[in-house]
Amino acid sequence: MEKLGNREMMRTITLEEHYATPAFLDGPGRKLNEQAKMAKHFGYGKLIEELSDLGDKRIAEMDAAGIDVQVLSLTAPSVQQLDATEAVELTREANDYLIEAMQLYPKRFAGFATLPTADPNIAAEELERMVNEYGFKGGNINGHTQGRYLDDKFFWPILERAEALKVPLYIHPTLPPKPVIEAYYAGRLLTRGDKRVIQGCMGLAYRDSDPCSPPHCQWSFGPVSGPSDRDWPHGRSSPIYDAQNRQRFISKRNEA
Repeated sequence: MEKLGNREMMRTITLEEHYATPAFLDGPGRKLNEQAKMAKHFGYGKLIEELSDLGDKRIAEMDAAGIDVQVLSLTAPSVQQLDATEAVELTREANDYLIEAMQLYPKRFAGFATLPTADPNIAAEELERMVNEYGFKGGNINGHTQGRYLDDKFFWPILERAEALKVPLYIHPTLPPKPVIEAYYAGRLLTRGDKRVIQGCMGLAYRDSDPCSPPHCQWSFGPVSGPSDRDWPHGRSSPIYDAQNRQRFISKRNEA
């Protein structure tokens, strides 16, 4: 809450906000970059430009949308599909990139730290560094790490550190591992849903930790536990609307 005169003003703080760095776009984000260029006719032409901007243009768009603060995280697939050495290197570049933006706009940007989950001990240290030294709000993890999920004890040093720091882990979806895609979606429409429910042993072991997931997941954890009360909206910004537009475009092209 902020006060304006004698009135208390509620701030709008958004969590599902992403950015991209040059090193990310040259590495794990290369495919995203290519897809955005291929889909420019469907309105994705400016996607990479918008993800890369952490300056005045993004601030202006936040003002226009009535957003006071964005809590930023590296866009999917982040570093979760990289080997440990490469993941650690890219993590530092991504976090340092965000630190600079947060220092330029301390009242408008906050951050979820990128974490090199392929090396849980380094990931835990990086989480602590970002939280204690730079005021980050928690960490961001994009689904599985090369097929391994957070209920694997391999990752528990990260959960222990998040619990000790009393910060959340923001769990963002990513494409499922290839065996899961083949088992569940071969010959079917592939959706983006890949969220594995990890409340079992992880929730029992780390009751005080506070993992959470973005609004386009069916499930959230921690203080917002339970299924969402609605599926994807049918508004202009929804994937359903995008898919319908694509189908109309294809149909019109075929008729021509």
